[in-house]
Amino acid sequence: TQGKFPLNAITITACTMCCVSVWLQAAGGPCSCGNQHNSKATTGSSNGSSEASSNISNHVGFVRYWVHNGFVNVDSEKMSKSLGNFFTIRDVLRLYHPAALRWFLISSQYRAPINYTQKALDDASDRFYYVYQSLADVAATLAAAGEQAAAAIAAASTQSGVGSQIVAAVVEGLLDDLNTPACLSALSQPLKAVNDLMTTKAGRKNPKRLQLLAEYQAGLTQSLALLGLGRNDISATLQEFKSLSLVRSGLTQDQVDERMAARAAARQAKDFAAADAVRLELAAKGIMLMDTAQGTTWRPGLPQ
Repeated sequence: TQGKFPLNAITITACTMCCVSVWLQAAGGPCSCGNQHNSKATTGSSNGSSEASSNISNHVGFVRYWVHNGFVNVDSEKMSKSLGNFFTIRDVLRLYHPAALRWFLISSQYRAPINYTQKALDDASDRFYYVYQSLADVAATLAAAGEQAAAAIAAASTQSGVGSQIVAAVVEGLLDDLNTPACLSALSQPLKAVNDLMTTKAGRKNPKRLQLLAEYQAGLTQSLALLGLGRNDISATLQEFKSLSLVRSGLTQDQVDERMAARAAARQAKDFAAADAVRLELAAKGIMLMDTAQGTTWRPGLPQ
């Protein structure tokens, strides 16, 4: 069904495009659609046919709360066919990963209006990739440490230590009227700490480095799952983001490889101006080159 509905219907479950059902928060005030959602059928206090049908077909209880969500604007204008800014979720998913779209949507609290722009979705995609690349780096670091890291992973818990603090902050945000922006903000400091442990001199010398990395890994993984952003295969997810980045850039992997080879040849010839021109050319399309000890690779990024 995702191709049949506009973007501002992504969270709709019933009624019109201004209402969304959730389990955690009762609505405050009347709905602008003109319908009342405090009837027996929607509060769960009746065994009416609608509730019975829902229970039978979905094996879950019927909607118990209705909450009012904010409208979706496009570049600060109301989405409408007459303005020519109407598009479907399927249109968006041709260019962006579903997880990036979800990150963008929960970056605003559900009752607040949300302004859809390409830059906002680019930012969401870039942030999600950063989170999962960090998790991939943690996994690689722990794997390289062998048995010592295995013991740290086994001991890591989301019930204590830094992992529990991350989960507690995310749960606190969810319990505060689904304050998802606060939940996402709660991930920032742990992610910085993770990267410091892996990249800085002080972090690499920290005697509790592996223990902390394992705890951060556990806490971040559970928190992302709570927000519907969990993914079982990190490597596959990162590759999916790279593939969609190529679609947005209008390039193929072969073309990127060719430009990277041209840059390597220019560097070999000490023509650093030409090498830098290739880097800037790709960066303008959101393809960010990274020089490592193993060679040059690339990752998606914000178009420069």
